[in-house]
Amino acid sequence: MAICEWPTLEEVKAELGITGTEQDAFLTRSIAASIGAIEGYVHRKLPQQLESETFYITDCDKCIGYIHRLQLKRWPIVSVTTCLDGSGNAVEYSIDEGGMLCGTFMTSDKIIVDYEGGLDCASEAFNIALDVFWDMVTYRNSKYGEVATASDVKKESVPGVYTIEYHSPTSTEGSVTASSAKYYEGSLSLLRTYFA
Repeated sequence: MAICEWPTLEEVKAELGITGTEQDAFLTRSIAASIGAIEGYVHRKLPQQLESETFYITDCDKCIGYIHRLQLKRWPIVSVTTCLDGSGNAVEYSIDEGGMLCGTFMTSDKIIVDYEGGLDCASEAFNIALDVFWDMVTYRNSKYGEVATASDVKKESVPGVYTIEYHSPTSTEGSVTASSAKYYEGSLSLLRTYFA
């Protein structure tokens, strides 16, 4: 089993050359925001890990008796350990290449799936995702060639182009702070090659 992880706080601090703990909370948020942006962009969890998911089947679904299609959040699927109904009984299922668990779960109120899935650490796709992660974390934590702090970030967004707007100490009237924007483009679009 080749379990993968996103870089840790300690690894990020080493990469950015940051010592001490003053920036730990900000860096932790930077890491979470970068991972969230990447996995949100591709609509799935990426690193290969063990996962347990519970799906709730409504009464309406049971009455209709259709084959249920339940999207697992981490794929490709390496193996399924168990697929049980709410009473602990094994249920029949199939899984497609996109992590979709299919089955007719007419007598179940919930389905519990324990499995291993996600991208292998050595895969080209995961390494591209890691490159994007490092680009985002590095960019998010830099401000005009300096290390940014939590109070520097005014807002950020990720609609296909990563945007960060920083507070700037230039010109003020009273307590009004002018702002200066920096734009980060391109890295997320690299993921389209593998996660279209």
